[in-house]
Amino acid sequence: MTSKQSKRDTEEKTVQISIRVAESVRKELKLISVKEDKSLNFLLEEIVTSYLKKYPVKIN
Repeated sequence: MTSKQSKRDTEEKTVQISIRVAESVRKELKLISVKEDKSLNFLLEEIVTSYLKKYPVKIN
């Protein structure tokens, strides 16, 4: 079984970011990603995107 992967805009350049979280937070996120059949990366992209939609900022 393959988990869902990101279907981001292929025209937009992607960059890697790094954050530090408690090990327990990482484990919870991983368990949720498995339960939802999503990659951890995809889940985190959804979380960040959802947050950004709450606070729209115009980028030139």
